[in-house]
Amino acid sequence: MSIATAKQPEALKDFMYNGAGKKPEFIVYAENVSSRLMYACRFLFQQGLICNFILTDNEKEFLDSSLIKINYSNKDYPNTFHIQPSGLLSETGIREFVPPIKNENNTVKFYPTECGDCDFDIFSAIFYLISRYVEWQKFVKDNHGRFEILNSILYKISLHKVPVIENWLVDIKLKIQAKFPGIKFENRPFKFVSTIDVDNVYAFKAKPFYRNLGGGIKDFLRGDFKMLSARIGTVLLRRKDPFDAYDYQIDLSEKHHVPLIYFFLYSNHSKFDRTIQPNHRLFNKLLYKFNDRNVTYGLHPSYLSSEDSSLLRKELTLLNKNSGKNIVCSRQHYLRFNIRTTPLELYEAGIRYDFTMGYASGVGFRAGTSLPFYYYDFKNEKELDLLMVPFVAMDGAFYIYDNVSLDTAKDELLSLAQQLQRVNGLFITVFHDRSFSKELYPGWKELYFELHKHLGKL
Repeated sequence: MSIATAKQPEALKDFMYNGAGKKPEFIVYAENVSSRLMYACRFLFQQGLICNFILTDNEKEFLDSSLIKINYSNKDYPNTFHIQPSGLLSETGIREFVPPIKNENNTVKFYPTECGDCDFDIFSAIFYLISRYVEWQKFVKDNHGRFEILNSILYKISLHKVPVIENWLVDIKLKIQAKFPGIKFENRPFKFVSTIDVDNVYAFKAKPFYRNLGGGIKDFLRGDFKMLSARIGTVLLRRKDPFDAYDYQIDLSEKHHVPLIYFFLYSNHSKFDRTIQPNHRLFNKLLYKFNDRNVTYGLHPSYLSSEDSSLLRKELTLLNKNSGKNIVCSRQHYLRFNIRTTPLELYEAGIRYDFTMGYASGVGFRAGTSLPFYYYDFKNEKELDLLMVPFVAMDGAFYIYDNVSLDTAKDELLSLAQQLQRVNGLFITVFHDRSFSKELYPGWKELYFELHKHLGKL
């Protein structure tokens, strides 16, 4: 197969700034135009407000401009929207500190200020959260070497389930419109995107006889006769594999117009990486089916690839070859993600969209937002063309970590979605192939259907 040209995932179409059309235009004045400020401005104006902007340290250019003026300095200028800088965006490197926070009536503001038209330094607040400053600081890793939800500053103030940045965007829109009546902001639509991590492809099919024999013995000794029956039915009686719900998932996606993205584990060389052989004919057959149905998929880099970048390149090269596609999307297996090294390794391998930004052990907004944002490299103090796409909730957070009922999980998911509907956010969920097995997780396939029924388009 020839390799196709890389393109942006269709699921992100409405959530990427393209500059087209007539949009409000801003000019931002700052005494220090740093790469940090440019990074925050790009997110605030382009991703958040869907506007154009110019950033300048030229006072005359600013005052002579006919554009909407944002004054990000300690100076006073008439007919401008004033935001007082806190100093964070003029720094370089990483310090060990906790930012000043004002939290009243479930409304949180980072870097509160005493004067100006905005009561907090929204540029610094956004930068602190989306640059993942806290993950560059010292923290206690979990058993898999991950930054987990207990380390989150938003978790510590009980706002990890709130899209705080989207709420800030709503607030600043109103403040700017009050200062400059007549400004009309463009609103993107709320979107639900389903993503599925394929850790196994099949539960039993296409796996060596010795693995099914050993698994069958374990099923028997555990008294798990449902799995034993399913194993025998699949291997000996040619019944449908419990994890083979791909046609169901794709049909549901098409019916309700919910974008769907799969992430394939393409390695089986460790106890955490146990999918079928990547070159197996049934794996390739599934990829061909996905290509025929125009399904988006990416790489699920293996558990060990986070420690050995050569494995990442091998897995990506093989998936490109077998799929005939130029794979540009990924999500780390087990969410093993080191903010200092993993993004650079992904970028150098050819990945441009990473979907790892979320938690395994809890639901919520790891970066305080559902909106995609670019990676900030503190080592070189610059933005990298690698888009971090946050997800809001993973199935395992409910049935592995919290062990809650299906009704509780459904209510939690719909509550998160409703919050994002109010602010026109991006609601991304993570399910796994195993979640569609009635033998392992009864009811989760039905819950998946309910999400599409409630949040999709008919």
